[in-house]
Amino acid sequence: MKKLYFVCMGNYYRSRLAEELALHYAAQKGIEISVDSGGLSHIPNPNHPGTIAKATLYYLQQKNITPVNAGRFPKNCIAADVYAADIVILTDSDEQHQLFLQQFPDFTGEIVHWYARDIQFDSFITTTERIDNSVRQLLEELFRG
Repeated sequence: MKKLYFVCMGNYYRSRLAEELALHYAAQKGIEISVDSGGLSHIPNPNHPGTIAKATLYYLQQKNITPVNAGRFPKNCIAADVYAADIVILTDSDEQHQLFLQQFPDFTGEIVHWYARDIQFDSFITTTERIDNSVRQLLEELFRG
């Protein structure tokens, strides 16, 4: 079973959306995967009320997807989770790659680089659609056939 680990800064919006979409699409296709996510910045962030971004919940609702892990609070990336992953996905590599390498300099596993900008830089629709398409493409590439 492949273990995917989605990374963003606060583990509140982008990585959580990717996590929920991966779980949903994998279940639809009968694919067994393990999915987790974490953030690279200081967590908890007082600017992030609740367990998951309202924008993430809204997008999932619009797609008729019931979130699996929406009740858990954001968490930091920790070595045990990162090193246990088969694939680490940086949701915005421009923002996260150097910081990820600083925090996990010994990581030698596979890193996938996405470019889904945070909500203050790109529109909600642009970011969510980019993440949705990227999750679908990743699952297709990993589990052809």
